[in-house]
Amino acid sequence: MPKIAVVFYQEDAKTVPVLDWLDHLPAKAQDKCRLRIERLRDLGHELRRPEADYLRDGIYELRVGLRQAVEKGPSASLRSTASLQRTA
Repeated sequence: MPKIAVVFYQEDAKTVPVLDWLDHLPAKAQDKCRLRIERLRDLGHELRRPEADYLRDGIYELRVGLRQAVEKGPSASLRSTASLQRTA
């Protein structure tokens, strides 16, 4: 299967919200997210749960489970999602 182009929403000429968000994650979490994006690029619409899921109206989410330290406990589970829309 040929690789697909992964396109991020861009607010203006300089702002790409998902990249700003990624830049503020710890390095290990950034690596995990980037690997998931690469799998999306490689597998496209064949990527399934738990890595991706269908929401509705042609919109899919890319799912990444992250563990992040919190102030009042050793760790908490955080699920981060990015919504993707399939275009014809």
